[in-house]
Amino acid sequence: MGNSVVSPEVSVLIPSYNYARYLDEAIGSVLGQTFQDFEIVAVDDGSKDGSYEKLLAWQARCPGKIIAFRHPSGRNEGLCETYRAAFRASSGAIIAFLEADDCWAPENLERKVRVLKENPDVGVVFSRYRPFGSRGESFYWRLYEWANARSMPRNRSFDLSVEFARRNPVASFSHFVVRRRDLELILSFKSPSFNFDWWVLAHLSLHRRFWWIDQVLCFWRIHPGSAGYGPVTRKMLRKLRGFLLVLYRSLERERGEPLEGSMRSAARKTLRFLEGARGQKRGWIFSAYLFHPITALRFTVFLVLRRLLFESD
Repeated sequence: MGNSVVSPEVSVLIPSYNYARYLDEAIGSVLGQTFQDFEIVAVDDGSKDGSYEKLLAWQARCPGKIIAFRHPSGRNEGLCETYRAAFRASSGAIIAFLEADDCWAPENLERKVRVLKENPDVGVVFSRYRPFGSRGESFYWRLYEWANARSMPRNRSFDLSVEFARRNPVASFSHFVVRRRDLELILSFKSPSFNFDWWVLAHLSLHRRFWWIDQVLCFWRIHPGSAGYGPVTRKMLRKLRGFLLVLYRSLERERGEPLEGSMRSAARKTLRFLEGARGQKRGWIFSAYLFHPITALRFTVFLVLRRLLFESD
């Protein structure tokens, strides 16, 4: 009889684009996990800083544990295609993600995999995280994470679809794990590259329940090259509104019907506030607070703190 290849339980997908300086810390944090039944699938996205060579060195150091490759074109194909390429090369029944500039606490996989095993109704498990790096910017995201933790249910599964209609409470790919069978179809959909994690999670929330772990298991690096960096500008608000319009249309196609109930209400309020904020029409803030006070307060705090704490590029 020939030898059969046993797939690891977890595949950790790591995209890398010019993050060679962070790769050792990121990969080291995965190899140091208390849960060890995993493979690392690392894909270089056309880096020019020696990232690919560093990934190949890690692969040679850990044969059978790390799979490293780059796009056949050798070009920068973007985060969406890089994650899709990593997913196609993976084999684990559970998928975890780690951005190449982030890292994990040693028990991250153990805690999250245990929840999935013990709760078959749960499709996505995420946790608290600790932003670090640039001082003002990481402080802003710490406030965001702190506020987020106040609203998360403890020790039970829950529906998060309404929340994804207005924001991304999970915040980053690095913070969650998902069952392979749930992710497979969603990654085949056409998707925007901007806020790709939000897009994936919002679609998952239509079909699966979530579970939140009240423990810091991930460390999210905030720096000038990261997605969570920078002050709020009109251009950013226009981009966010455009993303949400695409997201809502995609969610409606997936549902086979228009958004309804609380999800529809959250989407409409968010779009109306963004429309007023990006155009700054006369009286928009008064109308926002009059008709949608909670949404207006949330976005006002978001806008003010980003202006105060983030340095302009």
